[in-house]
Amino acid sequence: MRESGLLTKSAGRSRRTSGSGRERGVPFLASPVNIPAAPGPPLGAPFLFLVCVLFILFQQSAMAAEPLRALESSRYRALLRVLTERQIPFEERPLFTHYGAFGSSVHITLPPTQWTEQSPGIFVLAIPLIGSETGKGLDASEDLLPFSFETALAFVETIRTQGSPLHIQVAFLGDEGSQVPEELRNTSHAGLAELCATLENPENTVLWYLDMPTAPEKLLIHHGAARTITALNVLQPIGDFHNIPYSFAVPYNGLYLSGLVHGPEVLRLARGINALYLTGSGTGQVQAEALGEALVAYTAGLRITTENLDYHYSIFDFRGKYVFISELLTVLALLLIAAVCLLAFLSYSALHHRILVIHWRIFFHRSWVLLVFLGILVLTLELARFLMLVFPPIEGDFYQVLFQLVIALLLFYLLAPLVDTIRISGKTHFYGNAAIILITLGTLIAACINITFIPLFIGALLFTFLGSALPIPVLVYCCVLLPFLHGLYSVLPIVAAGGRQLAGIILSRDTLVSLYIAVILLPFILIIKRGTALLLGRKPRSPLFRRILLPLVLLIAALGGFVFYVWDVSAVPRAGPVRRTIIENPEILSIKSRVSTFLERRSITISIAARGSPVRFDMYLDTDEGEAQPVYSAPMPFELRQDSVAFILGEGPPNPFTTEIVLPLEFSGSLRVEALYAAWDPTVDTLPPPDSEDYVLQVIRRMPIQRE
Repeated sequence: MRESGLLTKSAGRSRRTSGSGRERGVPFLASPVNIPAAPGPPLGAPFLFLVCVLFILFQQSAMAAEPLRALESSRYRALLRVLTERQIPFEERPLFTHYGAFGSSVHITLPPTQWTEQSPGIFVLAIPLIGSETGKGLDASEDLLPFSFETALAFVETIRTQGSPLHIQVAFLGDEGSQVPEELRNTSHAGLAELCATLENPENTVLWYLDMPTAPEKLLIHHGAARTITALNVLQPIGDFHNIPYSFAVPYNGLYLSGLVHGPEVLRLARGINALYLTGSGTGQVQAEALGEALVAYTAGLRITTENLDYHYSIFDFRGKYVFISELLTVLALLLIAAVCLLAFLSYSALHHRILVIHWRIFFHRSWVLLVFLGILVLTLELARFLMLVFPPIEGDFYQVLFQLVIALLLFYLLAPLVDTIRISGKTHFYGNAAIILITLGTLIAACINITFIPLFIGALLFTFLGSALPIPVLVYCCVLLPFLHGLYSVLPIVAAGGRQLAGIILSRDTLVSLYIAVILLPFILIIKRGTALLLGRKPRSPLFRRILLPLVLLIAALGGFVFYVWDVSAVPRAGPVRRTIIENPEILSIKSRVSTFLERRSITISIAARGSPVRFDMYLDTDEGEAQPVYSAPMPFELRQDSVAFILGEGPPNPFTTEIVLPLEFSGSLRVEALYAAWDPTVDTLPPPDSEDYVLQVIRRMPIQRE
């Protein structure tokens, strides 16, 4: 979904709304196919049999396409019944007028009972009526009050009894789920959008979005999205959270701030508000009452302020216990490490002054060798990228990145012996000093860009120092392996979050990216060269076959096995998205209209009915004059485009759907109506069932509107 900055109108006033931002036209097929309507039973069949068959087909299609709307309506009614029984005041907020959604949200407001000199902040607990269970084949007969509802109700009851120094707002949000792919959505999280738009002081608000349909084993906290993170003062009161186990989905703030992890869509929409998105991990015995009490304790210790907010903190995980390091402590720790390293260097130089001078003189004299290594690395990365175009395509970004890096390292291994012909005195000291200088410069540059990048480099910095000082080759190699495992552990949140940004950067055809990768890999390659120099210095020279050819054969064999495995995985057929279109079939989609004229305005009542259960109706006014003409009024939001007017409608509409729009008398054009189906229905689509779960059928019809 993309944000649209086009001016929209709703209920007689101007408003900015979100939309698809693109022309709908016929987006799925370059040459649309007219799919005939499904044939009915023969005319000579008994009337009773015909009625029974049609009734069964209607019931099956309705149950297949409307589980989310039915489940949301059931939860909504059950929630209102519980709030009424417990005498909890609430407010219903329909979402159709401003967001085109067919659901409603329920808001509970609890004023502060413990007044202080400072203005109290606002704590908002948001719970979706339909959340992460979207698209999992739910039935309306399931439990009407999920775990997140029970937690919120327990929280409300405790706050009503004990009070709170904060303004408390609990919002049960409607129209949060979706059944269509993200690129086809008109509205997304309409309930959350309405909540964020009505907040009086977003900068003085803390928002928790609780999305837990069942009791989890532990909480999973997301605290960043779209190059932003939540302030430290929002996280610090969590503490041990009343012994409820929790973990952070991405504990490295640098991944959020660098854009390598997009984060949940909820936090991207709530940008500008200090928000947390909480889901559950596994299925366990976390009790709703216990989580509600933990939330009460959290709000009691929360101090909401707009001054001295810390967005440059770090999070460290010590066996499941999280420690928050503020920006000040991070800077002090970095200065302490620098002071310790400087003290160690001065102490060593005082004891071994002559040897150190000789080694540094050799280093500066042969420093151009580092440029040779860097050039070879860039060359091998570019060659690997070229060979990726020669090999058959590989499915999956992860396999492509791994395959490209393996080829680059193989090519580097073949070309590296050319550098070994250069005579360098004291290779172990040369490679160690070079690795320390490079990794230190990289860490300082990262700290200058953003102090939160330090946790990503601190492990590499430590092991590089150890690898350049230890005299045992095995330990030196371990100092390369451990940062690699640490880096892999840091990348796992990107893979788990479904982010493709890092893979897209590595696979891009940009030489500057190859240079960046080479600069990152070079210190570790130098440490490997140092370990190899130590190993060869302790043993007599082995024959050429054992020194070069044997490792080369092993590396090629490993590459061959990897390639065979990747191609074998890629050979498994994977169904892609299925998009189908039906044009002008009145038996599937019908449009009826009634026109009434008053003064210079024309009121058109439109009734849309579709076979089966469409997920969404889309309406567009296309003009014959090339420019969009104004719409005087409509009950739903709409946006003016270059040559059309798009009405914003949510998912789960009533079928048939009736609405009214008011146009000028001189309008001439057509009303384009599209019905979207997210599940295959044999009464609508007579083609064979799709092999993919990503299926969308679009039925399009037009109704001309003549000028009066």
